[in-house]
Amino acid sequence: MSWTEEQKSVIKCSDSLIVVNACAGSGKTATLMGVMKANPTKKILYIVFNSSMKKEAEEKVKKYEFHHVDIKTSHGLAYKHFGRMNQIGNVSYIDIAEAFSWGASPQRRGYLRTLYSYYKKYLQSAIISIDEFCGKNGEELIQKLKTYIKNASIEEAIKNMKKIWTGMESGEIKMTHDYYLKYFALSTKTEAYYDIVLLDEAQDTNEIMLSIMETKFPKARRIIVGDHNQAIYAWRGAVNAMEFFSKMEGSTKLSLTNSFRVGSSTATLANQVINAKRDLFMEMNGLNQKQILIPKVDKSRPYTYLARTNATLFEYGVNNMNKKLHFNNNVSFKILEEVYELFMGNIKGVEDPRLKMFSSFDSLKFHMDEDGVEETEIKIAVNVVEKYKETTKQHLHQLKSNLSEKEQCDILLSTVHASKGLEYERVILADDFVDIEKINEKINFLENKILSLDNSTEKLKKFKENYNNLFGWFKEECNILYVALTRSFGEMELNKNLSKISIKK
Repeated sequence: MSWTEEQKSVIKCSDSLIVVNACAGSGKTATLMGVMKANPTKKILYIVFNSSMKKEAEEKVKKYEFHHVDIKTSHGLAYKHFGRMNQIGNVSYIDIAEAFSWGASPQRRGYLRTLYSYYKKYLQSAIISIDEFCGKNGEELIQKLKTYIKNASIEEAIKNMKKIWTGMESGEIKMTHDYYLKYFALSTKTEAYYDIVLLDEAQDTNEIMLSIMETKFPKARRIIVGDHNQAIYAWRGAVNAMEFFSKMEGSTKLSLTNSFRVGSSTATLANQVINAKRDLFMEMNGLNQKQILIPKVDKSRPYTYLARTNATLFEYGVNNMNKKLHFNNNVSFKILEEVYELFMGNIKGVEDPRLKMFSSFDSLKFHMDEDGVEETEIKIAVNVVEKYKETTKQHLHQLKSNLSEKEQCDILLSTVHASKGLEYERVILADDFVDIEKINEKINFLENKILSLDNSTEKLKKFKENYNNLFGWFKEECNILYVALTRSFGEMELNKNLSKISIKK
């Protein structure tokens, strides 16, 4: 294979900690394969993001006969040590309530749902003890718990979270995958067997994986690869390992800036989106001359409709009932039907135990907003039902009759989050993404207002701290739009806002 100079730099570098910022479509997997080929006498561990990436990597490693390479997900790494300790499975707060006889009242279940959501955050964090975690998050946790039980205390919360931990350890309740990963991180077990460890998709890892990368490979060189501009999972506890490891003493920072997936016009537009964050900026070069931006995608041929939200996908499906559709997302039509029944006040039509505790649709919606119903399909259902109201059931029946397998569909419907790491030939972008020019104007106005009052860097710093949530939200929305823009290797039809920016170039 012919390597670019940037790829050669990564493959040849023998430093102990290498952080590679790789833009979308830059051939990072191929580059990592180059590292494997260049080190045939070293024992290499390749840590991938999920099982589908693992399967793809295994096929390539087998093809090239890299017998010195092990491929694992982060959970797979911990599984060999503790995965067989007890039975594994998904565990809901209802399972815990039943296992420990913690009561079935709505107040008690609401309390436990909130407590368990924080327990799961503890598992994903780098914090060692439950006491320390609750000490750090206690004020927020107690405020939410008191929504259900007025005399809730931090002492009781700690006691109950420890009971859940012990229950998973003893086998009273199933272990979750995050549990045995945390158990591995806290243990004295190490992986001294490996000479080189490769961590892929590092921008979307979590705190516990950072801890594992720091402490579990005492002899290994570490190569951390990802794209800080594709960090789009902060809402579920992901942290940007790129930034973390880049700041470590002795780290070597390299880049892959050439995208073999997108063309020059798409790259220019994607650079504008990323530049709007006013953050670390790595300009991407689009080398694929066959990838173009076009006014309209040919809808007589199969294409992908890419949106920010599931509600938008549902609407697009409703408006294209004459086509064979496939949802590339975690869309549960059964949950949609039951949330609709709750919306219509037909509580008897609700069977899912996660929904039965709510007396009304408004109650479900309130607690989803306040405490975060973590089951993604419930969030999707609430947003869809709220939009379509009484007509939801009719549309559901029509949609279900039009569903087909991915390989036979006319339109593949996908959110950006579900399309992460994937690419498509023909793409249409929905209009539900952030308007970066409008938000940029708002931020510019606020900054200029502060500077006009007092030309002080301290005042500006204070302003940014006060509007930290706005900046954080805007950065992630820019990242989501960047990921969307870089999914096509063929033709892409822009949405209205991006078309305006493209015309101005």
